[in-house]
Amino acid sequence: MAIFQIYDKEDSGPVAVKQGFNFNAFVAIFIWALFKRLWLVGITGAILWITYQSYQAQFSIFISSLLNNLLHHERRIYGKQKFD
Repeated sequence: MAIFQIYDKEDSGPVAVKQGFNFNAFVAIFIWALFKRLWLVGITGAILWITYQSYQAQFSIFISSLLNNLLHHERRIYGKQKFD
């Protein structure tokens, strides 16, 4: 059973708003916020998303280069030994 809240303005008629989870708002927060005219929330969300994506890309490059250096170091140390 859906739950609605009724909002009533003096200059217009009552509006029923369904209460609950909004999947579109969950998936694309800043797009949903801009669509609903929540400018500050939408712009802040977009900036945070771009910053996170940039950080994530740089972090993955750092981890891959670190693992590559460790692998080369291990090959230098243990590569000359013969295992019987």
